[in-house]
Amino acid sequence: MATSQSDVRIIPLLQAIAALGFCIVSADNAMSQVPTNSPYPINDIPVTLSTGTIVRVRNVVILDSPSNKSLTLYVQTPTPQSDSSRVAGEVAELASRWSEFIKNHDVATVIVGVCRTQACLETREIPAEMFRVGKESDGTWRAKPLDG
Repeated sequence: MATSQSDVRIIPLLQAIAALGFCIVSADNAMSQVPTNSPYPINDIPVTLSTGTIVRVRNVVILDSPSNKSLTLYVQTPTPQSDSSRVAGEVAELASRWSEFIKNHDVATVIVGVCRTQACLETREIPAEMFRVGKESDGTWRAKPLDG
Protein backbone atom coordinates (compact mmCIF):
# COMPACT_ATOMS: atom_id res chain seq x y z
CA MET A 1 0.00 0.00 0.00
CA ALA A 2 1.41 3.38 -1.00
CA THR A 3 1.79 6.08 1.65
CA SER A 4 0.56 9.54 0.73
CA GLN A 5 2.29 12.73 1.86
CA SER A 6 -0.68 13.56 4.12
CA ASP A 7 -0.29 10.17 5.86
CA VAL A 8 3.35 10.99 6.58
CA ARG A 9 2.35 14.29 8.23
CA ILE A 10 -0.36 12.67 10.37
CA ILE A 11 1.92 10.00 11.85
CA PRO A 12 4.24 12.49 13.66
CA LEU A 13 1.15 14.31 14.95
CA LEU A 14 -0.25 11.07 16.38
CA GLN A 15 3.13 10.25 17.90
CA ALA A 16 3.25 13.69 19.54
CA ILE A 17 -0.23 13.23 20.96
CA ALA A 18 0.69 9.78 22.27
CA ALA A 19 3.86 11.17 23.83
CA LEU A 20 1.82 13.64 25.85
CA GLY A 21 -0.05 10.66 27.17
CA PHE A 22 -2.72 12.66 28.83
CA CYS A 23 -5.92 11.22 30.11
CA ILE A 24 -8.87 13.28 31.18
CA VAL A 25 -11.65 11.59 32.99
CA SER A 26 -14.50 14.07 33.23
CA ALA A 27 -17.09 14.07 35.94
CA ASP A 28 -20.96 14.04 36.63
CA ASN A 29 -23.54 16.44 38.04
CA ALA A 30 -22.28 19.04 40.47
CA MET A 31 -23.08 19.49 44.13
CA SER A 32 -26.20 21.41 45.05
CA GLN A 33 -24.64 24.86 44.58
CA VAL A 34 -24.06 24.18 40.88
CA PRO A 35 -26.88 23.78 38.32
CA THR A 36 -27.45 20.16 37.28
CA ASN A 37 -28.68 20.74 33.72
CA SER A 38 -25.28 19.94 32.20
CA PRO A 39 -24.12 16.37 31.57
CA TYR A 40 -20.57 17.33 32.62
CA PRO A 41 -18.69 16.31 34.60
CA ILE A 42 -19.59 12.62 34.57
CA ASN A 43 -17.64 11.61 37.71
CA ASP A 44 -18.89 12.06 41.22
CA ILE A 45 -16.61 10.28 43.66
CA PRO A 46 -17.61 11.24 47.21
CA VAL A 47 -14.75 11.02 49.72
CA THR A 48 -15.58 11.33 53.41
CA LEU A 49 -12.68 13.00 55.20
CA SER A 50 -11.70 12.49 58.84
CA THR A 51 -13.65 15.66 59.76
CA GLY A 52 -16.83 14.18 58.27
CA THR A 53 -16.75 16.62 55.34
CA ILE A 54 -17.62 15.03 52.03
CA VAL A 55 -15.37 16.20 49.21
CA ARG A 56 -16.34 15.16 45.69
CA VAL A 57 -13.66 14.27 43.15
CA ARG A 58 -15.07 15.46 39.81
CA ASN A 59 -12.19 15.28 37.32
CA VAL A 60 -8.92 13.37 37.33
CA VAL A 61 -6.20 14.47 34.91
CA ILE A 62 -2.94 12.59 34.45
CA LEU A 63 -0.23 14.15 32.33
CA ASP A 64 2.67 11.92 31.41
CA SER A 65 5.50 13.72 29.65
CA PRO A 66 9.03 12.43 29.12
CA SER A 67 10.30 14.58 31.99
CA ASN A 68 7.45 14.48 34.53
CA LYS A 69 4.21 12.76 35.45
CA SER A 70 1.56 14.83 37.18
CA LEU A 71 -1.80 14.19 38.76
CA THR A 72 -4.42 16.92 38.94
CA LEU A 73 -7.65 16.42 40.84
CA TYR A 74 -10.59 18.75 40.40
CA VAL A 75 -12.80 18.63 43.47
CA GLN A 76 -15.79 20.22 45.14
CA THR A 77 -16.08 20.94 48.84
CA PRO A 78 -18.86 22.51 50.88
CA THR A 79 -16.19 24.36 52.88
CA PRO A 80 -16.29 28.06 51.99
CA GLN A 81 -13.42 29.58 50.03
CA SER A 82 -12.94 32.07 52.88
CA ASP A 83 -11.80 29.20 55.15
CA SER A 84 -8.62 28.65 53.14
CA SER A 85 -6.70 26.82 55.87
CA ARG A 86 -9.50 24.25 56.23
CA VAL A 87 -9.68 23.83 52.44
CA ALA A 88 -5.90 23.29 52.36
CA GLY A 89 -6.24 20.63 55.07
CA GLU A 90 -8.97 18.88 53.08
CA VAL A 91 -6.81 18.96 49.96
CA ALA A 92 -3.83 17.49 51.84
CA GLU A 93 -5.95 14.70 53.32
CA LEU A 94 -7.45 13.94 49.92
CA ALA A 95 -3.98 13.72 48.35
CA SER A 96 -2.90 11.34 51.11
CA ARG A 97 -5.73 9.04 50.02
CA TRP A 98 -4.10 8.93 46.56
CA SER A 99 -0.61 8.23 47.98
CA GLU A 100 -0.49 4.60 46.82
CA PHE A 101 -1.43 5.62 43.27
CA ILE A 102 1.12 8.46 43.39
CA LYS A 103 3.88 6.09 44.53
CA ASN A 104 2.99 3.23 42.17
CA HIS A 105 2.83 5.50 39.13
CA ASP A 106 5.86 7.63 39.98
CA VAL A 107 3.85 10.87 40.02
CA ALA A 108 6.16 13.85 40.56
CA THR A 109 3.58 16.64 40.83
CA VAL A 110 0.18 16.69 42.52
CA ILE A 111 -2.19 19.62 41.98
CA VAL A 112 -5.70 19.94 43.38
CA GLY A 113 -8.13 22.50 41.98
CA VAL A 114 -11.29 23.38 43.89
CA CYS A 115 -14.21 23.97 41.53
CA ARG A 116 -17.08 26.17 42.60
CA THR A 117 -18.74 26.78 39.22
CA GLN A 118 -20.20 24.59 36.49
CA ALA A 119 -17.73 26.10 33.98
CA CYS A 120 -14.85 24.91 36.17
CA LEU A 121 -16.35 21.42 36.38
CA GLU A 122 -16.56 21.37 32.60
CA THR A 123 -12.88 22.48 32.42
CA ARG A 124 -13.88 25.67 30.63
CA GLU A 125 -12.60 27.76 33.52
CA ILE A 126 -9.51 27.51 35.72
CA PRO A 127 -10.29 26.92 39.41
CA ALA A 128 -9.84 30.03 41.55
CA GLU A 129 -8.34 27.84 44.29
CA MET A 130 -5.44 25.61 43.31
CA PHE A 131 -2.99 23.82 45.57
CA ARG A 132 0.32 22.04 45.01
CA VAL A 133 0.45 19.08 47.35
CA GLY A 134 3.64 17.46 48.58
CA LYS A 135 4.78 14.94 51.12
CA GLU A 136 6.83 16.38 53.97
CA SER A 137 9.94 14.70 55.38
CA ASP A 138 7.88 13.42 58.33
CA GLY A 139 5.50 11.64 55.93
CA THR A 140 2.57 14.05 56.26
CA TRP A 141 0.98 15.69 53.24
CA ARG A 142 0.87 19.46 52.95
CA ALA A 143 -1.09 21.65 50.52
CA LYS A 144 0.26 25.04 49.52
CA PRO A 145 -1.79 27.48 47.46
CA LEU A 146 -0.50 28.12 43.96
CA ASP A 147 0.12 31.78 43.33
CA GLY A 148 -2.22 33.16 40.70
